[in-house]
This record gives sequence, C-alpha cells and structure tokens, in this order.
Amino acid sequence: MDAVFLLQADHQTIRNYFERIRAAEHLKDVRALFQGLRDELNLHTRVEETFFYPLFRSRRGFETLVDESYQDHQEIRDILTEIDDMPARSTEIVDRILSLQHRVDLHLQKEETDFLARVRDACTPDELEELGRQMEEMKNHERPRIHQEAA
Repeated sequence: MDAVFLLQADHQTIRNYFERIRAAEHLKDVRALFQGLRDELNLHTRVEETFFYPLFRSRRGFETLVDESYQDHQEIRDILTEIDDMPARSTEIVDRILSLQHRVDLHLQKEETDFLARVRDACTPDELEELGRQMEEMKNHERPRIHQEAA
C-alpha cells in the first residue's frame, strides 16, 4: 500500500475510535477504547516521525508543514499523558477526550488537505509504495509489542 493510502487508513481508524468513544455508555468502556486510541495514535505518530517527516523535511516547500506536524504531535502526546494520568473513575475523561479529538481532527485535516496532496505530487508511485512498505513493516513489528505491553 502506498504511504499516502496507509496514512489515510490510519486516520480513519483513529476517527472510528473517537466515534466509538462518543457512543460508549459506560466509563469503563470509554477507558478501554481510549487505551486502543492512545496505542493507535502513538504508533501512527512513531511511524510518521520515523519515516515520513524526515524524508520530507529536507524537501523544498515541506519545511513548515513538517515542523507544524511535529508540534501537533507533541501537543497530542501531552493531552494523551494528561488523560492517562486522570483517576480511573474520573468523569472528566470524556471532556478531555473530546478536547483531544478536536486537536487530532485539526491535525488530520491539515495533513490530508495540504501535506498528503503535496506528497502525492512530489513522489513517484514507486517511491510512495516503497515508503508505504517500510511504514507498514514498522507497524507490523510494533503492534504486537504495544498489545503485549498493554496486557
């Protein structure tokens, strides 16, 4: 799968987690879904920061987009940490997750409407396939470790 399609699929998975959290009726379900969301966001950002952003940071016209994306990721990580640190029975978790969703949505919109469109124009299909292969390989390697740590 090419890198752009891979990232777009990740974005949809993340959006689906937020939808499921919003529909959850019990706090324990919200917590469980949040753990899955957190793991997806952490894996997604690691993949982007390992392969995607470094490749484009050196290309003309991408510098600001990459810098903003790193900053977005840090803000998202900070909110994830705040939520992780909340007491297990805190009802404020839902409000904080909605705040996280707003921040993530802004990042995903910016990435999809600007960054990924430029990437598609700047790369050949073969380059996108190779980058996607590397990213998918990392995800496949990291995902079992993440689930093992969560258990």
